Amino acid sequence: MTRSDILIARRFGGVAMMIAAPVEAYRGVGLDAQTDANGDVLYRLMLVHRDADLDIVLAETHGSNEAQAQWMEWSMWFDLTRLAIKDDEWMALETPAAARPRP
Repeated sequence: MTRSDILIARRFGGVAMMIAAPVEAYRGVGLDAQTDANGDVLYRLMLVHRDADLDIVLAETHGSNEAQAQWMEWSMWFDLTRLAIKDDEWMALETPAAARPRP
């Protein structure tokens, strides 16, 4: 993984393959919260692609402060929009810095 490319190793029908996806193909950095097997909240940060099979989990944590800090850091590192789940769909919270108009 670099700031510009994501390399994904997959097996399809028993055949090993590598998929290279440009970061621009991703919608943003998503934060999702689920309850784990112990009943604790698990925060999952991920690169969200239009094709869910290409989503990439970046980190998982039980700490909400840590999740929010990493969410911001990953978003800034990739220069992608932060996304959150609303009504079972990813919704954009902001525009990445590079896409914002300059004053």
